[in-house]
Amino acid sequence: DGTQIMTLVHNMNRAKDYIITTSWTLTRKGRKRHSTIYMEKRKDWGGREGILYKSAVRYFEPTDYFGNSILTWNYTDNQRLFWILQFRRKPNKAKRTLTPELRRPPAEADFGLADYYDINLGEETHKLLRSELYEEAQCFVVESIPLHANLLYGKRILWIDQENFIPLKIEYYDKKGNPWKTLQITWQKKYNLWFWKKAEGTNLQQDIKTYITIDDLRVNLGLPDRDFTRNSLERKILGF
Repeated sequence: DGTQIMTLVHNMNRAKDYIITTSWTLTRKGRKRHSTIYMEKRKDWGGREGILYKSAVRYFEPTDYFGNSILTWNYTDNQRLFWILQFRRKPNKAKRTLTPELRRPPAEADFGLADYYDINLGEETHKLLRSELYEEAQCFVVESIPLHANLLYGKRILWIDQENFIPLKIEYYDKKGNPWKTLQITWQKKYNLWFWKKAEGTNLQQDIKTYITIDDLRVNLGLPDRDFTRNSLERKILGF
């Protein structure tokens, strides 16, 4: 059923930790408006201390965001804690925040992954609609509906590759049931693990596109727990 399929998606063979460099470009009506580059470190906690994973992001572009960092602790009960460091502000102290999306560069404004993709299994109900061919891959088509109002969309429809259990396309509907956004993902397999290669998000209601590209990838580095603390944000290089 849909829940079993999405459990396999969430539990597919993942790295114990990784570092990636990601580029974003946002266009409006076909014209480039904003771009950003950041590096992310993520470590799988596997439920230890009630935590699924911890992630630390540091921005390099645009210039006025250089050095800004966001730390995320994602818990098994769907709670998330965030700390943010604004690098150019003195003193360089990381602070708790409830709204990290307000601190992200404009290139991420229309398709923040935390709001649309990086969703915990227990935050939605899942229903298998059908099986069909999508881009030469046999897919499960699953409908996922949020259990809580804090998620921005009303529902999403996912096309899940039946062989590898990776989502190839996601359609989002607003809370009135209207088509809102789509996300199409191209994957790469490295070190026998699946990672994004690039993705394209489209806002159907505002003629906005978001392009995401993974430029560098390193996995299973043995990242220490200390790299995912508030103090780690206050170090200049964050261990990268």
